Amino acid sequence: EMDDGDAMVTFGDSETKYTLDLEWEDGVMDIQFGVIGSDIYDTTNVHKQYKILNTISHITQKIATKVEKKKNIKFHTVVFKSSTYRNGVVDIKSAEVRNRFFSRYVTRLYPNAKISHDQYNAIIIKLNRV
Repeated sequence: EMDDGDAMVTFGDSETKYTLDLEWEDGVMDIQFGVIGSDIYDTTNVHKQYKILNTISHITQKIATKVEKKKNIKFHTVVFKSSTYRNGVVDIKSAEVRNRFFSRYVTRLYPNAKISHDQYNAIIIKLNRV
């Protein structure tokens, strides 16, 4: 599903189905994903983090490119918040580990990116694309 300011994509394998929710405005894209049917944004995988992150990255880049061409804009910032849950229990340390993992992944794709965190532990990625 996609309209002028957001898109929702489902993907997965035989074990788990995921939902990726993208919203954008004024060159900023907000990314959320989780397991379909889960009431909370819990950990979403068991040893599949690279596969899932590659899939999310691929889908996000495809949609961003399509929106940029259609709206004649360029995304400059991505906002993402890692889950504070692990196996149904709040685990802030686990969320911090995921934030570092996601940040390293992004800087590999966008070496000029500047990454910061807000007071709500969201990752704010200034892409600094050339």
